[in-house]
Amino acid sequence: MSVAGDDPHLGLIQFKVGTGGEAVEYPGEWDLPINPILHKAFDWYMNRGK
Repeated sequence: MSVAGDDPHLGLIQFKVGTGGEAVEYPGEWDLPINPILHKAFDWYMNRGK
């Protein structure tokens, strides 16, 4: 795995690899709402000030 030079976590990744760790990339997280109406209302509530 290669890390881009502009990655905001580059220093942390270099530290972890330097101490014996391994750089691994996982897929991102996804929302799977159980109640779509409640999810939409909550999403609206959280984004109302943006």
